[in-house]
Amino acid sequence: MWFQEFKKYIGLFLLGVALIAVYKTFDNFGNVIGWIKNLLSLLTPFVIGFCIAYVLYIPCRKIEELCQKTKVAFLINRRRGIAVASIYLIFLAAIALLLVAIIPAFSKSVREFWAQLPNLIRGAVQWFNGLGIYTITEGTLQQLLSSKVFSIDSILGGVNFDNMNKYAKSVVSFGTGVFNAFLGMIISVYILLDRQGLKQIFMRFTRTYVSEKHRRILGRYGRKVNEFINLYIYCQLVDAVIIFVLSFLALTIMQVEYVPLLAFIVGAFNLIPYFGAITATILAAVITMFTKSFTSGLIVIAVLIVLQQIDANFIQPKLLSGSLNIKPFWVILGILLGGGLFGILGIFLAVPIFALLRIILLDILETWEKKKGLKTPPSSGTSEPIPDSGENSDT
Repeated sequence: MWFQEFKKYIGLFLLGVALIAVYKTFDNFGNVIGWIKNLLSLLTPFVIGFCIAYVLYIPCRKIEELCQKTKVAFLINRRRGIAVASIYLIFLAAIALLLVAIIPAFSKSVREFWAQLPNLIRGAVQWFNGLGIYTITEGTLQQLLSSKVFSIDSILGGVNFDNMNKYAKSVVSFGTGVFNAFLGMIISVYILLDRQGLKQIFMRFTRTYVSEKHRRILGRYGRKVNEFINLYIYCQLVDAVIIFVLSFLALTIMQVEYVPLLAFIVGAFNLIPYFGAITATILAAVITMFTKSFTSGLIVIAVLIVLQQIDANFIQPKLLSGSLNIKPFWVILGILLGGGLFGILGIFLAVPIFALLRIILLDILETWEKKKGLKTPPSSGTSEPIPDSGENSDT
């Protein structure tokens, strides 16, 4: 009897401890968040390394497959090291090309555009005044052009040397970011070289602490995440580079102004579904109209529309070789929510995240419908239901 009473009090004691722990957690929520942020900042090099390794994994695997097909014993036995070394040489060469050739040209184009911006604004104001809707006076225009926005001296003069401590922290933060990126590259090399061992450790951990049913569910959605990243994010980056090169060549042939800047805008905005291509075309056309001629701006619109049609009907299908099977309504909703909550990164990741959430939601609905004996609509789009505990699946 006394033992039963003791067990009851032990349960009450543990419940009280749990309630106190929950209360203290919410009472010191700011400190908890700060501790989590500090932990994540310490793990930043590993996050960077994992991201670099994930991006380079696909080309690295392709090189390994090529080495395997050569039937040369030296290449076969050392295919992983050769693949990692080769892909990093290409990766570093691409970074060097970016630093030596592309960034200086882009920087020059931006500087020239910034220097001509007052003249472009003056031309736009004259065109607007010619419409007769509303007249912007010369005094208003001069006040705008003489403002601090267009004055480098005023920007430099606005530096407050009393805040040197804040500026020093910014410099240290930048140096820390560069160091984390360098350390992340080194970590990514070891991840690529020892990825099989890391995978085995992860599989052993899940077999020990995760039930078979939940392992199959995690495996299914893990494969979906990997598929979406490969189908969408990775291929979108490749597609953006292709569009950048094609638009650079087309705009160079047309002899428009600020070709590197306009090509970068077209390539970067191509990463944003639906809105990106339209926005980039309008920006490129407007800049060309004010820097060259109205006719040249119309030609830029026509050329970029042709490039976008080639991209949509030939380049992207070859790259994706499939579809995320998500309707435009959900894409637009995802972009608006992702951009509003997480900025540029949210816009970029909105489509694959919504595609994954859609599959999870449809799987849950299908499971509920089966339990209630309801017929699943053929248009639900689910590829397979959530597995029961008796089903087998390769993880």
